[in-house]
Amino acid sequence: MSSTTAPTLAEAFDSRRNVLNALRLVLAAMVVVKHAHVVITGSLDTSLALGQVSGALPVDGFFALSGFLITGSWLARPDVRGFLLARAARIFPAFWVCLVMTVCFFAPLARLVATGEPGVGFGVGDGLRYVLGNSTLVMVDNSIGGTPTEPPYPAEWNASLWTLKWEFLCYLGLMVLGLTGVLARRRAVLGLLGLAWVSHLATQLTYGALPGIVDDATRFFLMYMTGVALHVFADRVRVTRVRAFAAVAGALLLACVVPGYRLLGAPLVAYGLVGVGVLFTTAWLRLRNDVSYGVYIYGFPVEQVLAHSERARDLGLWWFSAVALVLTLPFAVASWFLVERPVHRWAARRRARVVRDRLPAAAPS
Repeated sequence: MSSTTAPTLAEAFDSRRNVLNALRLVLAAMVVVKHAHVVITGSLDTSLALGQVSGALPVDGFFALSGFLITGSWLARPDVRGFLLARAARIFPAFWVCLVMTVCFFAPLARLVATGEPGVGFGVGDGLRYVLGNSTLVMVDNSIGGTPTEPPYPAEWNASLWTLKWEFLCYLGLMVLGLTGVLARRRAVLGLLGLAWVSHLATQLTYGALPGIVDDATRFFLMYMTGVALHVFADRVRVTRVRAFAAVAGALLLACVVPGYRLLGAPLVAYGLVGVGVLFTTAWLRLRNDVSYGVYIYGFPVEQVLAHSERARDLGLWWFSAVALVLTLPFAVASWFLVERPVHRWAARRRARVVRDRLPAAAPS
């Protein structure tokens, strides 16, 4: 297929016929592998390839895909109230339930696995502080009353949740771009993408001199803006399966060998994942139920419970990861069917009702 006959992203994208949910599930599973290393060894240090391919790149991919998809959501229905309702429904309810589950289920189970004795090792007040103190998405305390205390990775119940505040901030930032008309001005979007790239370059060149929150901010700004720009220019960007696969392969290669790979790899991640997602429409990969969020938020507490068993740690990285994924899936499925999907449907009905209420009444005939 020549470059002139290849479809544009706008032409190829079909909200009902894509495999983006499957891609997000793969990305979430990759994060589980990275965290398996953390809970087995007790260290955040990994090889460059493992750290970036199974840690940084999947999270970057989530943000790039979100930038692409949420831009489309805003442009299709630029309503502040409805947009905020939909975005809050996506993030908060399942997150809150996960906090409660960590206190009431995972922490007691971990103690039972480690000692063979029932109990929690913390007080009711500690549990309430964990749930209420972290409820805004800002993780102010990752432990519950100092637990987990068992090696190899203590005082951390869920190392995945810290990115969620950045996701929600990106939602708010996108809404501001929509309200100010920036999304309708392609040059302005390109300018912001350039600013995001330069700001992240600056943090990489001064690595260690600035607070970590600055590096996180520029990282997610760059990845989200890459997805936003891809949607804004979707009617001009042509895509083929070969190009999409080549972009994914290029991003993976960069992540294996280049520190701070995203300065070169951000557009490859966004173009590759979106391209693969929209061009491959195999029926069995078109997952109607998106359990990726559940895998992402429940993977780490499941792994922490497993890591309280020396026998489980001795399985090694890959078998440990496989067992963790198998055990995480039921929680992810339950989260989708019992929390996420019902809340999504409720939010959609509320949003539709708001739109109907704003329509002018029909004139009498």
